[in-house]
Amino acid sequence: MLRRDFIAGQTALLTTASTACTNDDIAPPQVEVKPAKKKPVEPKPKLTPDADPHAGHDMAGHAEHAGHGDAGVVEAAGKCVAAGQVCLQHCIGLLAGGDTTMAECARSTTDMVAVSQAAQALAAGDSPQLKAQAAVALAAVTRCAEACSVHAAKHEVCRTCGERCKEAAVEYRRLVG
Repeated sequence: MLRRDFIAGQTALLTTASTACTNDDIAPPQVEVKPAKKKPVEPKPKLTPDADPHAGHDMAGHAEHAGHGDAGVVEAAGKCVAAGQVCLQHCIGLLAGGDTTMAECARSTTDMVAVSQAAQALAAGDSPQLKAQAAVALAAVTRCAEACSVHAAKHEVCRTCGERCKEAAVEYRRLVG
């Protein structure tokens, strides 16, 4: 077989194959889709006071449900963590610019944020481990406040963080005794 006969034969084959095949040959078959039947929604049964002890009344008489946790610690720890996050980002920015004097502030703030978040979570749940965590948090906020005091005159975020740490220390001391 000559090369040109082979090429001519391939072209003829391709031309024939491409015209012999249509979209109907390769398209999936059309299937009729029927809408799903909706099941009737059954109304929920109304709970009676016997079935639901909270039905039909407010929380009066449920003093044991009110005021979960230690709100003072939750609030103080939250403010301390928020100020610490801002201070830490400030420290990281200065460290990146070469100011190594911020290293201890960044380290102590990192520790403070971690233990204060734990204290906040334990306080919210009125955990029996809160007193032990408050002792750890007291040490961390004291160290952070001291580190922040070095930079407080120059950096407002450090001053704010130090103040929030001192406020949290008051709450932690109350728990530790």
